[in-house]
Amino acid sequence: MVHFPEEIIGEILIRLPAKSLVRFHCVSKSWNANLTSQLFVKSHLDRSLRCRSIKLLRYERGGFPRIGIWSGGSDEFCRFDPQFQPSIGNFQLVGSCNGVICLSTLSRGNCSASDIYLWNPSINEFMALPQPGCPVSAAIGFGINPYSGHLDDIKVISIRNRYSCGSEFRSPRSSSGDSLRGNSWKQIETALPSWYSYYLGRQVMYKEFICWCANPREDHRSTWLLVSFDVINEVFTEMMLPENIAFSEKSITTIEGCISVSGHESYRIYEVWIMKEFGIPKSWTQLYLIKLPEYSPMHYELLGSAGAGELVFFILGLHSQTNLSYIGSYDLESKQFNQCIELDASSASGSCLVDYVTSLVSVLPKYTAECSHSVRANKLIG
Repeated sequence: MVHFPEEIIGEILIRLPAKSLVRFHCVSKSWNANLTSQLFVKSHLDRSLRCRSIKLLRYERGGFPRIGIWSGGSDEFCRFDPQFQPSIGNFQLVGSCNGVICLSTLSRGNCSASDIYLWNPSINEFMALPQPGCPVSAAIGFGINPYSGHLDDIKVISIRNRYSCGSEFRSPRSSSGDSLRGNSWKQIETALPSWYSYYLGRQVMYKEFICWCANPREDHRSTWLLVSFDVINEVFTEMMLPENIAFSEKSITTIEGCISVSGHESYRIYEVWIMKEFGIPKSWTQLYLIKLPEYSPMHYELLGSAGAGELVFFILGLHSQTNLSYIGSYDLESKQFNQCIELDASSASGSCLVDYVTSLVSVLPKYTAECSHSVRANKLIG
């Protein structure tokens, strides 16, 4: 029988899909230990990050929320719906980091029925987070500490509705090593007014910052702010957007590795700005000025970049008789909208586009994950 060197086996395994590697836990105890080691999980993730990520799109069709894989040039989405049933049918796609997806449900009639989930589709793991001390709000933030050395140092923020404080959930295997602190919520004192939670929309993750573009209407004034949460220092900061970013409705995403804010200058013109140096107001630069099609009024919202000179927009019909919405792609070279897929009009409140990579990062508490891996290995060995 031919025996390959461990280095060769490792190079082969690291190139395999995560779903295949999960099955290999049962080969032997040594394989199980190697495949679940931090070194192998990190090496596999690093390779996934070097490859092109998948674009996941949250949308609604037939009255139900769905997740699909965005593929330019196709007139349909490849379904990527959760492999488990959330507590209520409607869910929001909060974000994705290191192959872990965060979903939230919000039941306005019964706050205790609202939940937050962590889900890794690649290894078929999910976990409902414990209920925080206050009801789950509509303003959820999700990110990861990229400098802790722990791939699962996950942070989830639930901003309260009535109190000037937030809550943070630390990863079940956070860098602190404290299981009580690592698998629980804690209050974070913040200067954010309580009513901010009603005006924080879609989030983006930029390095160690969870960011929102907020429009808190105080004393009948409308001021647009970039609100960010530093997952390392656990503090919120606010930054006013420059006056020359003057459009009335703004959306946030990341373009070319920078925070981007975009919106309508008019029904015919759409502006896209980026902050070239994070935290430096003077670095805001207009990146694109897009001329919109000349037909019945439509509201456009930039969801993000699909790469290779392609932007993805959510498009909502404003005519009272149409009540339709679409996902459309815009080609920066031809300056044309090339693809429009019809959706439910209700998609306007929750459509988002996030990057996703396959990974072996576990979302389960450390003890639970180790027991699960051990059971898989013992099935064959025993």
